[in-house]
Amino acid sequence: ASPFRFSSWMGGDRDGNPNVTAIVTKEAVLAARITAATLLFEAVQELMSSLSLRDATPEFKALVIASDGRLERRFGDHQAIAKMRRGRGYSQFFAPNPENEPYRKMLAEVRDRLWETSEALHSWLNHTHQMPAELARMPSASSLSGEEYLGPYTSKEELLEPLLAIHASLVACGDDVAASPVSDLIRQVACFGLAMTALDIRQESTRHSDAMHTIAEYLGLGPYSEWPEEQKVKFLEGELASRRPLIPQEIMAEVRRPYGGSQHKRLLSAEVHEVLATFAA
Repeated sequence: ASPFRFSSWMGGDRDGNPNVTAIVTKEAVLAARITAATLLFEAVQELMSSLSLRDATPEFKALVIASDGRLERRFGDHQAIAKMRRGRGYSQFFAPNPENEPYRKMLAEVRDRLWETSEALHSWLNHTHQMPAELARMPSASSLSGEEYLGPYTSKEELLEPLLAIHASLVACGDDVAASPVSDLIRQVACFGLAMTALDIRQESTRHSDAMHTIAEYLGLGPYSEWPEEQKVKFLEGELASRRPLIPQEIMAEVRRPYGGSQHKRLLSAEVHEVLATFAA
């Protein structure tokens, strides 16, 4: 359960502040996500230190076997896995844990994926303009029993899945005390997720109206800014319910280019470009 939800306007409140650009918003979002991944990595590594118990349910042991298989297919044998983890700078638990440490074995894969989550976010922040392919992966409905090692986490539900499985096994085996710190981590993930906080995007309303006007005019739908309120609401509700992208590829191609960076014919004003670039980031 998550009784609280946190949000922030830092890096998103551009109403009257020209210094808060699409790039600033992107950096604020990625910085928060990197912080979340780093803190979760440290929490999982600490949990590995304490969960040395050997009793586990048959169902959980089967999930651990599946986890071992994924790691071996992705990284190789025990020596290769230990080398990989040393290269990443982990502080402990390099080689795969023995069979009588099932919870540590499961958490080891979680730790590996959190490290890769942080690395992919750092790469996006420092080196690439577009989201890395590994972060664009659609979240898996269930990754614990699958054969494929999925790499970076793309949803908090993926991260919660192994933690909930660990908790259920501990409780079923009567280890309620050991389950307590797992419960704490589950609550943290449920509350903060992989993003740390939701970001409020604040902007003067006419800037969004101008962006919608430009899109509607390009599509031949008429002057959005002159429509009565009822027509605007009906149009927006229809677009939100539709699976079809509203913004044409030609406009998105321009949005992804720096404004004024080339001599192509511009479809967008600087203001509309900035509004759309905020959401394309």
